[in-house]
Amino acid sequence: RPGTVDEAVAALARDAIDVVGGDLGRLVRPCEAHGCVRFFFREHARRRWCSTTCGDRVRAARHQRLVVEQRGASAE
Repeated sequence: RPGTVDEAVAALARDAIDVVGGDLGRLVRPCEAHGCVRFFFREHARRRWCSTTCGDRVRAARHQRLVVEQRGASAE
């Protein structure tokens, strides 16, 4: 067997420390989507979410909020 689970976890931990502590650490950002706990490499200044799924969820919630607000405003 090429390695144990403990060895794999240790390698991942070493790599994570290298990334966060090194030059790439400045690119690591938390996802801005509500409830998401993921981090990602922010390779573009406008990127705010870890995935298109999180971005779509945020945009859909914003759209729904606007629809509800417009309905409330037109009812008055």
